Amino acid sequence: MGYQAVYLVENGYREDPYRFVNIDPDGEVCFEPWDGRRIRRYMARAAYLYRVDEDGDEIEILHYNNVPVEFLITDARAVIRIPEYRDGDYEDDTRAAVLRSDRSQVPESDRVMTLAGMIRYEWISQISYQRKVSRGTEECVRLYYRDLSEARWYLDIIFRGNADAEYLANVILHRACRYRLLMTDEKNDKETYFFNKYLEDYDIEPAHNPRRYMSYVRFPTQYPAPGGDDVRPRL
Repeated sequence: MGYQAVYLVENGYREDPYRFVNIDPDGEVCFEPWDGRRIRRYMARAAYLYRVDEDGDEIEILHYNNVPVEFLITDARAVIRIPEYRDGDYEDDTRAAVLRSDRSQVPESDRVMTLAGMIRYEWISQISYQRKVSRGTEECVRLYYRDLSEARWYLDIIFRGNADAEYLANVILHRACRYRLLMTDEKNDKETYFFNKYLEDYDIEPAHNPRRYMSYVRFPTQYPAPGGDDVRPRL
């Protein structure tokens, strides 16, 4: 199956925070020092997770539509959260990986789950967006990543019409470039040029036909998810 970036997390789950979003007992995201203080919160209306197979076919893994999706942009990752998730609330819930705390003292019947996920900036291979410019288009931010099995995945975040997907995609791009420059791994000239170029001065180039195509930028390199823990920026 590979690394699935969105999963059901039991409230109070505090294990393996690099691989999985940790959730406190109140259902809130547990932040880490790398997240910084400039955390931006937005509300979306849908989130979809797809895996792309070897033939290029897109396989829908998770589909959550017309639900309150909290979207957070930090200095280190993009995070989604659907609060107070309960079994059967949303369609396709059986396909979400489940993370339960072995240390919980709460009876199983009373445990509350939160649907949560993240894509760390070192995992991103491509950032795409689409604006709502006509019927059939939506405000969408799409984040691609690959996992250790070389499978390609993407997460779609769909916003209501008053959002600005172009702005949000570029915020992620600029923060990801800053984060990648601060990582302790060795970087070649192509990487250094790309990260410095898009750090502040350049945005994603808009698509020539935004009614048909998404605007996008591809990263020169990325770490297969969930790798890269050993080269995170020094605190």
